[in-house]
Amino acid sequence: MEKTNSQKSPDPNDDGKSYVDPSMSTFKVDYILEIGEKVVVTERGYNPSDTFVIVKVHPGNKYELKRVSDDQMAPNYVDKAYIQRVV
Repeated sequence: MEKTNSQKSPDPNDDGKSYVDPSMSTFKVDYILEIGEKVVVTERGYNPSDTFVIVKVHPGNKYELKRVSDDQMAPNYVDKAYIQRVV
């Protein structure tokens, strides 16, 4: 009976490290934004230094916001993807 070698021949381009493609990750952290919470908006057209307060939540992860500095309402609803919590 002849033994066979099951090991692959070494790849000259392999550096011995394993890599994970982040786009293939299924791990997702989802958080809940609440009315009264302070946030900043990263959407184009908004000043990233302005702080807003969540006033109302609408279907489809849309939020109605009010600027803290002058109590002015944001001109349109903002998608959750463009909202970051103020820490």
